[in-house]
Amino acid sequence: MNAKRSNPSLVELVDFQWKSAPMAIWVPPSRHAQVFTRLMKYWAEAAEGCAEDDPFGIWLASASEGARAYEPLREFPALFREFAELRSEADFLAFAHKYGALRDVANGPRSSLALWLYESQTMRAAVRLFESLETGNVEEVLSETVWTDETYGTNEERFLFPELRREIEGADRFDDDSPFQAFQDADYGGQAALPVTSSARHIAQTALALGIKTALLQHGVTPSVVPDGSPFRSGLRLSFNVPDLAGAMWLQLALAVDGNRKYQKCEVCETWQDVTDWREDRVVCSDKCRAAKSYRLRKGAAATKGGAR
Repeated sequence: MNAKRSNPSLVELVDFQWKSAPMAIWVPPSRHAQVFTRLMKYWAEAAEGCAEDDPFGIWLASASEGARAYEPLREFPALFREFAELRSEADFLAFAHKYGALRDVANGPRSSLALWLYESQTMRAAVRLFESLETGNVEEVLSETVWTDETYGTNEERFLFPELRREIEGADRFDDDSPFQAFQDADYGGQAALPVTSSARHIAQTALALGIKTALLQHGVTPSVVPDGSPFRSGLRLSFNVPDLAGAMWLQLALAVDGNRKYQKCEVCETWQDVTDWREDRVVCSDKCRAAKSYRLRKGAAATKGGAR
């Protein structure tokens, strides 16, 4: 790593490999016993009383057949942006097929639809706050992305406790010692008491900072220092231990916030890209997309010319 660089890339910071899950399916309660035959004796408590459409009762089932190993942080540096747009079972399943399960536990109650909803809703709120802080329209999105519970302190002072907003109910079950426990035991990001007179920007900054800190702790993302093989200077570099895909995407967001990274979709393939270092007139992500755009333009021009005859 170049010691003079103030904003090292994700590629320089962490090595992390994951696998896609092209065979993944959603399994409703009525099919639990059929799909998870040998494991249902361990998961009977989780399945009990779940309605057919209960997100906590719809579990992901995955297999290793056809899985592709890849490096999410290097190959898809804006993956967190794509994940933040997901809203439905079909969206989540397509994502799992291409990128894999969110956690190392890819099957059963610890990979329920409820967890995917929780993670995507939380990420979406965080991304919207990040965007609003960049563009200056915090007040327009604050009520949609942040809860601000109000309480009284000593001397009748009033305080706000900002938290990233999500709509999934029963999310506390992910923290409990239950079959749905999805997060590592950790001293989570905690709360911050803000005066009720705090500006919208301060509230947004606090909610985003606490949300990212909590998510990194929940997924066990921790900093480390490792040898870099260099015979010069200290020979050490900063890295991160990343246990799962969800943690990797929260790390992407954290480093995006730290580096004030900019993102936009490729004009051709419509995948999110980190465009911080792009030229202002660049709109495609690769030579393949550049060729596809050129072909479309030539085809359109030919059609226009032919129609004018």
